[in-house]
Amino acid sequence: MSTDGWLMVKTRSKKRQRRSGSDDLDSSPRSTGEVAMADKSLLDELKATIEAALQPVHEKLKDMATARDVQSLRQDLERVLHRQGELETRMDRVEGKIQSMEETPLPPKSVSNSINALEQYARRNSLRIRGIPEVDRETGEMCIHKVVNFCRIKLGLDLQPECIDRAHRVGRKENATAQRVMLVKFVSWQDRDRVFRARSKLKGKRDDQDKPLLVLADLTRENMRIFSAALSAKNRGRIKDTWVNANCRIMITLTDNTRKNIDCVEDLP
Repeated sequence: MSTDGWLMVKTRSKKRQRRSGSDDLDSSPRSTGEVAMADKSLLDELKATIEAALQPVHEKLKDMATARDVQSLRQDLERVLHRQGELETRMDRVEGKIQSMEETPLPPKSVSNSINALEQYARRNSLRIRGIPEVDRETGEMCIHKVVNFCRIKLGLDLQPECIDRAHRVGRKENATAQRVMLVKFVSWQDRDRVFRARSKLKGKRDDQDKPLLVLADLTRENMRIFSAALSAKNRGRIKDTWVNANCRIMITLTDNTRKNIDCVEDLP
């Protein structure tokens, strides 16, 4: 074979090799794509199979949750009905008491006396002191110290500031030199009682305005009216004496020397 012939055969061989290589490259991507599609199809099928298998489980769980909800609602309803029964029983009792009160109403006088007694009881720890000098812009602390000094000097009592809850002036100031009454609330009834019982030491003593020094019970408006009526009865000779005891009760001594307490003006002779 000549040199030219050998070159032509070699060239054709190389071309065939290049075409063969190109065919191999073209076939490789097609094979990978087919595999990927097959895998995806298999996964989809597997997923569908799992979902189909789990569907009964989901339904059963849903039914169980519904059953629990129903049971919980039943329990709540039973509690509400039980509570309703208790409330209805209480309402029946209250209605029975109201009906009983309506059938036997209290006389207006008894109601008024009861209210007055409650108001007076709320003032059980308080006293009114007349004759303590007053200055402008008195503070609560100043008033307390003035009461302590008054009790020590005028009544001979060793009273501490801690024994007093609060103290302040009451009433309208009529003029610049007027000395208003001091309202004092004690922490305990025992300290209040000590001061009240020592008031007899003030007999005959007067302040710098020549007015009597007084320690008075803190009476309600109604009890003040009753006590004023008792004083008028004493002045007219209908009773021998009248006073307010340590428990804020209005007492009278009749002309036959008997003693009694009065709750209203109608109790006076």
